[in-house]
Amino acid sequence: MEMEQDEKWQPISVKAEHNGPVVYQIRLVDEQGHVVQIGRLIKKDPDGILLIGMATEMNRRRKDFINGFKNHKRHSEGKLLYLLLKYSSFKTDYRGYQYEYYFQPVSTKGDAEQTEMKLIKKYVKIYGEAPPLNSVIPKRDNEKGWKNNRGN
Repeated sequence: MEMEQDEKWQPISVKAEHNGPVVYQIRLVDEQGHVVQIGRLIKKDPDGILLIGMATEMNRRRKDFINGFKNHKRHSEGKLLYLLLKYSSFKTDYRGYQYEYYFQPVSTKGDAEQTEMKLIKKYVKIYGEAPPLNSVIPKRDNEKGWKNNRGN
């Protein structure tokens, strides 16, 4: 699911060279760097998006995500991935797969929150559910947010 056409996906291990608010996505790729399609309720997600989020500082959030899926600490979606890796077939089904991230700088924390909400709602309209690691749809009862985002 694209934020901009000039996307620059990076391995999750690569430091983010940006300070300030961002909206970010994390996706699943295979050992050759090809995006892994993820089955969703309505149709497969060809972009392999695991998570859409926002942060006030991308590098700290990136490190928190890694700490979450490796040590079950700090990042709620990373902690969910930790549990999936430990207690489900995710680890064997996706052995050797990697995580990449992309972020889009925004002006303010409020802009980040609005953009995150817009992207998650767009994702839900297309695929019938939030990305696998997103536990909630921000302001999902706010109908205005649904009407202003057609998902096209």
